[in-house]
Amino acid sequence: MNLKDKSKIIVTVVGDSVTEGAHFRKDVIENGWYKMQLFYNRYTDVLGRSLNEWDLERTYEIRNEGISGSAAVGNEDIGVPFEGQNKAFSWFKSNTKPNKIHATDVLIVMLGINDAPYNFEERKPLYKDKIRQIINAYREISPELKLYIMTPYCVKRPSHYGVIKNEIIPLQKELCKELGGTLIDLWSFTEPIIDKIGNEIFIDEGDGDLMVHPGEIGHAIISRGCFLNLRETLFEDY
Repeated sequence: MNLKDKSKIIVTVVGDSVTEGAHFRKDVIENGWYKMQLFYNRYTDVLGRSLNEWDLERTYEIRNEGISGSAAVGNEDIGVPFEGQNKAFSWFKSNTKPNKIHATDVLIVMLGINDAPYNFEERKPLYKDKIRQIINAYREISPELKLYIMTPYCVKRPSHYGVIKNEIIPLQKELCKELGGTLIDLWSFTEPIIDKIGNEIFIDEGDGDLMVHPGEIGHAIISRGCFLNLRETLFEDY
């Protein structure tokens, strides 16, 4: 299969608060009433502009399915109470309302940042199955979709760094081979950049001690890593 014959390509990105765009929301109030939230320069927004500027023969629609606080494996999956900071809920269970799983040409899944710091040894045996569950739900609607699994960017926070690098990314590589997907190795792309510019430049200044959510520069770098991979692989047969 190949996407070359399509005039419009829908790209769906599944993720957590990083994908949703923490710190990139603007509450709009009109006449005292909450109206909507606007997003501007999340990595998915920048990715959409980059794809449309690069490929003038097609139009690209990016659908952002990031949900703050979500993980591949939720507390409910391993019987851990939602207490204090030790919590993350299942992306799949929170996103299976009618019309939430939709038709798409390209599916990019980036989940693991919220799995890493919370009881990962308990989550690990379920991680691949939970990612498969998400992918299979989309494949039921779009059996010919092109699949990408994207590693998290290089999260320097100690509670995340070793688990993501040594535990989660190997599982993601296994999933790519098992499911016929393409890996977007965002970790390897971002680590030397963050080492050079400094984590404080990459991370949003409002993130405080969390040291997890990218700022505008971080989102631009994530988008670039994702775009460079898609530019090289999007029209390969699969």
